[in-house]
Amino acid sequence: MGHDPSLQLYSFPFHAMGTECHLHFYAADQPTADQVMQAAVAEVCRIEARYSRYLPGSFLVEINRIADSGGHLAVDAETAGLLDFAWACYANSDMLFDISSGILRRVWDFKSGKLPERDAVNSLLPRVGLNKVTWENPVLRFSIPGMELDFGGLGKEYAADSAAAVCAALGVRHGLVDLGGRSE
Repeated sequence: MGHDPSLQLYSFPFHAMGTECHLHFYAADQPTADQVMQAAVAEVCRIEARYSRYLPGSFLVEINRIADSGGHLAVDAETAGLLDFAWACYANSDMLFDISSGILRRVWDFKSGKLPERDAVNSLLPRVGLNKVTWENPVLRFSIPGMELDFGGLGKEYAADSAAAVCAALGVRHGLVDLGGRSE
């Protein structure tokens, strides 16, 4: 089923999540397209502000502050959904997809193209593994101090799905949310 031929294709570049992003969708006119674009970009930015490990006021930073002390916290429904999905990915990947492995970036310089020293990696491994974290919705418990979570492996996907839902709610039936862009 094709798009309505009375609709025009609109494309909007924007920057989020450390990369160049684009929205492409069909709309009746420029004011409608602008409204959709603003709402979709706002949703992507909301998710980035909430779950980025790089933004000091994010909820993920708060989670990791508690994780660092080996504490626990109750999370809201949105975060619970992300945690449920992360645990499903962990289980379905035979524990290879692990949102607690982001701590390894402390010793891994991806720009250099060199592997970190084995001892440096081994020093962090005791703090990696979702099997060391207890998730009983809505409570997240860290049994080992110094752990951290990183939604980098699913944050852009979640933001793209959420932005697509915003577009659909505003009447868009055909389009693309591209958050893959070029990393900086």
